Amino acid sequence: MSNVVIKEENATAKSVKTDNKGYFKLIKDPCCISKLIFIKEGFKTDTIRTVYPQNGERIQYRFLNKKYDTLFLKPLKN
Repeated sequence: MSNVVIKEENATAKSVKTDNKGYFKLIKDPCCISKLIFIKEGFKTDTIRTVYPQNGERIQYRFLNKKYDTLFLKPLKN
C-alpha cells in the first residue's frame, strides 16, 4: 500500500511514507527502542513494537536490521 505514513512513537518530527510498492526506509537511532505508528487515511491507525520478547526467552525484531515484514491495515467501517 502506497503513501502510508510511518512515524516513530517518541520522535514526532521523524516520519516517512511508503513507496508505490508499500516499502519504506526509516533511519532510526540505534540507541532508541521505539514503536512504529502506521497512518493512512481511510484506515485504522496501527502501532507496533519493533522489539519484543518471544516466549520470555528470545528477543524478536520487526522492521529492523533490513528485515522485511508485512503489516495489514484495516479499513475504517462506514
